[in-house]
Amino acid sequence: LAIVYTKRQSASGFLQRVLYKIPMAGNFLKMTRAYELTDHLRIFLKNGFILGDALEAIAMACAALKDSTMKIKDKLSQGYPLHRAMSELDIYPKGLIQKLSFGFENADLETVCEKMSLYYQQEINLYITRVSNALGPILLVFMGLLIGFLMVSMMLPVFQTQIPL
Repeated sequence: LAIVYTKRQSASGFLQRVLYKIPMAGNFLKMTRAYELTDHLRIFLKNGFILGDALEAIAMACAALKDSTMKIKDKLSQGYPLHRAMSELDIYPKGLIQKLSFGFENADLETVCEKMSLYYQQEINLYITRVSNALGPILLVFMGLLIGFLMVSMMLPVFQTQIPL
């Protein structure tokens, strides 16, 4: 059972690494991870958690962020600065790392997390709107071609049959 679990974990890690390299999907995944991290951090910091405890709580609360938050927490406990711990993972946008580092150094991490959470939420909504607007015409053409193919495939045998007189 443990072997199956580790193989499943390594396969999902491989799949995530591949998805992060796909241009549009990778950017979208980075934005969603950034939003999830900043939103969860904002909530935990607002409720009085220190950064290490907040990262540990995020790891327990959000399975998608478990590995990354625990790696960040381990690096912070080893004495690494926040920006270096996050930049080694290569799954968060560089702008987010810089802003969180600035907030961490100025003891204003909660406010920075709140602003970045709102920013990434708006970016995700805009991205979804753009993709759905682009997919509408494509799906319409695809459905038209599918219906045309069905019509031709149903009518072709009718016209090809020859009725002997």
